[in-house]
Amino acid sequence: MTDGWLSPATVVGAWSAIAATAAALIAWRVFRWQRQADLPVVICELGNDKDAPQWLSININVRNSTGTRWRVNEVLIRSPRSARGVSQSRGPTITDNYGSFRLDWAQCEAAASNPIPVAMSVAPAGSRSAGTWSDVAWESVYLLRSSLRSRKLSMRLTLLSMDAVQRKTVIAIKRQLPDATQTISE
Repeated sequence: MTDGWLSPATVVGAWSAIAATAAALIAWRVFRWQRQADLPVVICELGNDKDAPQWLSININVRNSTGTRWRVNEVLIRSPRSARGVSQSRGPTITDNYGSFRLDWAQCEAAASNPIPVAMSVAPAGSRSAGTWSDVAWESVYLLRSSLRSRKLSMRLTLLSMDAVQRKTVIAIKRQLPDATQTISE
């Protein structure tokens, strides 16, 4: 009776295969969690700008919790495909009478594009520069409301590491847009 399917060698072999599969699955999940921990945390909020009601404001915050310095060069809007926008750092600006810069909304519509060039850089976690934390960066991106044909917003934020061997990481951001007539309450 020991040379059939229920022989001790077959049972031990089956349990060994199950244990090896479970160990491989746990190792894969731990690897994915560790890899995810090597990325900065990205926070994205939709808002309104009282100076420009025809533009939808998207505030993107990047907080670095790793030992790597990261740079963001562009934000790609995947959906809606017709979306165009400008960034606070790279958009056309004007100077007011007090010496502060602000976006020139009259020229922004002509300068709107997709992908949207941005200028963000975050230092390694815990870094300080001029008395402030430099491991956090933010950027405001403005989307032209007339170019939004869908209520679903899908963006890709491309992060480039500043290590000796550069790594490229893409973070997908998805949000639900308000109706064209609806404003976002603060």
